Amino acid sequence: MDTYYSKPANGFTFTGTVKDNNRFAKVEVKFATSTTTITSNVSPVNWNQGSDTQDWKAVFDGTGAYPDGKYKVTVTAYDMTGMASSETKSFILDSTPPTVRFTLPAKETKPQVNGRINAFGIDADKDLNKDFASVIVLGGPTAAITGETGDKPNAANPSANPPLAAGEPGSQSGIDQMWFHIGFIDGTTYNDANRFPTKADIKTWEDTLIRRHNPGLSAADVAALTVKQRNGYMDTIAEYRATGDSDNLGNAWFKLGGKRKPTGFVIDNPNIYDWRMEIPEKLNAMTATSDPDNYDDHYATKVDNVSISNGVEIGGLNLYAGTVTVKGRTYTVSDTAVRQMVRAVPGQPGGVYRLPLWIRLTDTAGNVEYYCHDIWFDTNGSIPTTSIDSPSNGTQYNARGGTISVDGTARSNTSVYNVIFRVFADGVPDTNLDGIQTNGRPNPAPKTIGTNGMPAAGNLVRINIGDYPSATSDMVNKLPAAYQTNGWQQASLTKPVGSGESVVPWSIMLSQEGGWDNLIKTNGFASGGAGKDMVRIWLEVFVFNGTASPVRSSIYANDNLGTGGTINPALPDGSNTLYGTAADPKPYVKAFYISTGSAEINDPQVGAWNNQTGSPNLYPNFTWNNYKGAGLETRGNRFAFGATLVPNPNGNPSSGLGEVAYRVKLD
Repeated sequence: MDTYYSKPANGFTFTGTVKDNNRFAKVEVKFATSTTTITSNVSPVNWNQGSDTQDWKAVFDGTGAYPDGKYKVTVTAYDMTGMASSETKSFILDSTPPTVRFTLPAKETKPQVNGRINAFGIDADKDLNKDFASVIVLGGPTAAITGETGDKPNAANPSANPPLAAGEPGSQSGIDQMWFHIGFIDGTTYNDANRFPTKADIKTWEDTLIRRHNPGLSAADVAALTVKQRNGYMDTIAEYRATGDSDNLGNAWFKLGGKRKPTGFVIDNPNIYDWRMEIPEKLNAMTATSDPDNYDDHYATKVDNVSISNGVEIGGLNLYAGTVTVKGRTYTVSDTAVRQMVRAVPGQPGGVYRLPLWIRLTDTAGNVEYYCHDIWFDTNGSIPTTSIDSPSNGTQYNARGGTISVDGTARSNTSVYNVIFRVFADGVPDTNLDGIQTNGRPNPAPKTIGTNGMPAAGNLVRINIGDYPSATSDMVNKLPAAYQTNGWQQASLTKPVGSGESVVPWSIMLSQEGGWDNLIKTNGFASGGAGKDMVRIWLEVFVFNGTASPVRSSIYANDNLGTGGTINPALPDGSNTLYGTAADPKPYVKAFYISTGSAEINDPQVGAWNNQTGSPNLYPNFTWNNYKGAGLETRGNRFAFGATLVPNPNGNPSSGLGEVAYRVKLD
């Protein structure tokens, strides 16, 4: 006998033969464990066959309670003279299916917040994921799917009929093989009434594929297959790569340790007892030679129009939120698609998808069980954000001068990697900067607006490169194509770049010294008479997340200005709906005015130097044109100067006294 058996549905049947020179009296079969003995007298056969060989059969039906453990079957044959002969066989009964425990992504229990998934939370509506272990993970960074398998004897079940004792320790046969299926089932209609493939669905799909790959098998033949026979067919199915979308032999079954792997998955630890799969944020490059079994699928799948076989950032599970080729067939994100890897989760914000992962696990005895991990991932969940705390968006009546500090705080659910910015200056005098936007730009548009809604290069202002180095090409290449131009610089972070911190304050000092004058000369406008020139500064900011390289850039959450839509107080942070999307990020923006116009100096005794009358010109070699000065009085070894500052000499409502500076020249 084989060492391990699982309990047949109809119980146990033992058969054999007996032979004796005399007539037989009976055959007795004892079916025993260390604690229980069940005896069955073989149903009478024709014992009057003399010395001919006789067949016997003993049946222990399926209604009995047979706990897992070591069993002995003893067959004793008696003849008419009372002589007996016995033979004993042993086997181990293991009727308990193996188990799976998913360790990553870890199941979350945090509730919804105002009807929306909380960060790292799950949906609280149990009807959406009934009987499944739902999790929510972030798209973007590397995602790991891990699990542990186990096998042990049955637990006691005193309420069973008849009561079932606990299995004998050590009677488990051990884990044998594991297959897994990702995505939804081909051709099935999923809707509110049928949201997810059930265990019955996945078993029916298995039967369907076995028959498709083996046309000679009937439905009855497939139903009669043993688990071990099915395992052989499943090996063939898991290794099969379809010849195209119309190939009905295609499927998304894989075997742990097999050659084929889901597109983008890295399975370096196929240990069946403690297995791990990863979907990295950045995929290593591959060739047809380095990985011939999976290269074609990776080459056919593109991110930003680049084949992922080239080794590009695929953004973890976000790869499956787009069109992906798996085992020769194309899967798209559409509720009406024939083949779907993921589907949008009902009742959640855009960008939340679910990816079913079903596991088929067998043990050595031939038990099989199916387990599911219902993985939800949020494509927007890893997008970093930032606030720009100062300066406030202002009008031309709040123009500022001198050094201006721009301060913000970057945040990420993973880690903040870097903050980059660029500064433009334009000459728009009549916008109130209330957030009214046209294609992401202030309305009205700057005078020298460039193509594609971007400011012209002539508006670009370069801040001190020594303090704010240029952004690297690796950063700039992560931006949307329209923003991949020169001028991006790195802001000062209060924590080291790539430190892994999730909250990082940053700052930019816009100190142009005399540079504001040049900006105003080029882009400014008169706003209150001569000398009252000012410009508008347009600041754009992107923040990156990641641990070693920037992975995702921010989207403009509109700073409560209403640019992305109506303010939605139901969202956790009370902000508006997002202006951009994961696929089309936008920068955070801040706009304010600067001015170099000084307050008027006016006094009955003082005028412009070039217009002075009544007092002798003490400095005939000095050119006084365009200066306004204070009165001067000398007293022995001392001197003094003074003036009356008039903040608004012309009565212009746009003027105001902001900063006072003075210069003393001694000749």
